[in-house]
Formats: sequence, C-alpha cells, structure tokens
Amino acid sequence: MTTPSAFAEQGAPGEAYVPVEGSISRTGARPPKLEPNDAFLLVYDANRYTVMDGTVVPALKRVVFTPGINGCSATYDRDGRVVAIHVGMARAMAEERGNTIIPLTAVPPSQHHLHNNGGRSYLWKPAGTGTHLTIWETAYAGAKRTSTNTEAYVAWFAWLVEQRIIPPPQPHVLRELLAQRVEERDKMSDRAATVPSVRPLANQLAKDCEVIEAAIKASGAKVDEEDEEVPSGPPAEGATVVVDDGAFAEPATPAPKKGR
Repeated sequence: MTTPSAFAEQGAPGEAYVPVEGSISRTGARPPKLEPNDAFLLVYDANRYTVMDGTVVPALKRVVFTPGINGCSATYDRDGRVVAIHVGMARAMAEERGNTIIPLTAVPPSQHHLHNNGGRSYLWKPAGTGTHLTIWETAYAGAKRTSTNTEAYVAWFAWLVEQRIIPPPQPHVLRELLAQRVEERDKMSDRAATVPSVRPLANQLAKDCEVIEAAIKASGAKVDEEDEEVPSGPPAEGATVVVDDGAFAEPATPAPKKGR
C-alpha cells in the first residue's frame, strides 16, 4: 500500500445529490416576466377625465414611492437596504396642487375578492416579482403582458363618488373634454376619407363624444356653455362686472353738413 504524499492533491468534500427531474416544469408556477416597479398611490385631479368602457371616468395620476422623487424619502439598514418609505411630503405636495390622494384601502366590498386583497389595498404583487399592479390588472405566468378588468375599474369610480371620496365631474371640465374629443373626431374623420384603417378610431371618438354629451346632460347642465341661463339678481360679492352701455346701440347718424 502506498502512503499518500503530503503534497498530493486533496479532493473537496461533498455529498450525494439526486435531482428530481421535471418537478419544476410540471408543478412549479412560473412568475410573470414583468419589469419591477415601486409601489404608488393613485391621485385624483378634478381637471383630468377620459372615457373608458362607455363611461366618463377620472384619468388618475400616480405618486410613486421612489426615494428622492416626488418628495419621498427612505430609511435604510446597515447594509443599505430600504426598511421603510416615507411619503408624507409626497402626499402634502399632491394636495397642495389641489389633488386628492385616494386611500390604499378605498376598495368596495364587492371587489375584496380581486387577487384576494380583502379590502386591504388596491395594490397587489404577483408572486416571484418586484412588480406592483392595481387589483384591476391581471398578470400571467411566464408572460410579459397584463390585462385590465375595465368593468370593475369603472364601477370603482362610481363607488368612490358614492362614498364622497371624489366628487362627480364638473360641467366645465366635461365641456373641455368634449371639445378635445370633437376636434380629434373631426381630424380622424377627415383622414378616414383617404385612410380607411382610421375609420374605427373615428367611430370610437364619435361614440366618446356621445358619452360625454350624455354625462353633461345628466349633471343638469347644458352641452354648450352659451346655452346656460344667465342667473338673475345682483352679482356675487367680489365679482367683476363689466358694463358696456353702447355695445348694442344703434350707430349715430351723422348730422348733414351746412352749406356755406
């Protein structure tokens, strides 16, 4: 028997390993291939509306919980990992602009089942991702795409108005939205005469105009601002009244010149 030399190569220690073939492919759920993003709050702006699923709804903005942006800051541990995000300043900045922060827990009972949120939040995270979505969005295993439950999303806005979390749209905002849609509709209709593929978009814009007009009438206002009745009585305190007595006066007839 040969005695091993002190300079002989020594093998690294280890243990037996038996792989379970196919276990991941058969039973493992693949996470969605979505880009990670930071959590956020939804913000209501009384001047931003759009049309979705045949209904006028707010066009919400977002306050993203990114340290150093939108007034957000963070607390870090010794390893530089984020422990907590502070959004108090971000809330204050949004409210100073006249916007309304929609609370994370503002979820109607009828939608507590969406992604098992239980009314705790209108945000959720697909397992195995760093992505934050709203509960009206659905992610798919191994896919980059998402889909939106527009019916539930539109119903949520009606609930927010009922709960007085946000107000209904003001007539002047709806009129401005209508003017924008009418301009887009007319442009697309003109293009559709030579580009047939644009016709579906022109038709959709025409339907949007009808929806907005109906919303204005439902609010009790006139579609055209000029058709609004002029209120009687004295002007409100602080109002500026412009009086032009000669605005509608008949032009004066010049006197004939006397002959010399």
